Amino acid sequence: MLGALDTATDEFGRRLRLLGEGRWTLPTPCSDWDLHYLVAHVIGGNRFAAHVLGGMGAMEAIDLVMSSPQLGDDAVAAWTSTCVEQAARFNADGALDRPIDHPLGEISGRQFLEFGSSTSRCTRGTSLGRSEQTIDSIQISSMSC
Repeated sequence: MLGALDTATDEFGRRLRLLGEGRWTLPTPCSDWDLHYLVAHVIGGNRFAAHVLGGMGAMEAIDLVMSSPQLGDDAVAAWTSTCVEQAARFNADGALDRPIDHPLGEISGRQFLEFGSSTSRCTRGTSLGRSEQTIDSIQISSMSC
């Protein structure tokens, strides 16, 4: 399972690094989101995951994430640092078996990993690739927001 997270993280990061200046307002398959919003959402998700895996309550983690800028001056640096922190939390001894507070209720770290992190990042990576439309000539036939 952690391998899937690593793969999804690497793929999203690869696509993020290919973005050039002036492309942040490109649309994504999610009609209300542009690239800036999508990338900020995923980076914020990394921060949320690290917080709740570290024992913070879900509402406190949401408030903390939502009250701070996600991208800063360097989106790739923000991505990289949040991925490192999230990976460290998921890889900590017992992290997958420990209960965490989630907006849907108490779940295990393993359920959290299965439920949101890797699946969401794969989907968001697909969205990032589709909005660019030129990255590796990726043609995706379906996408869910």
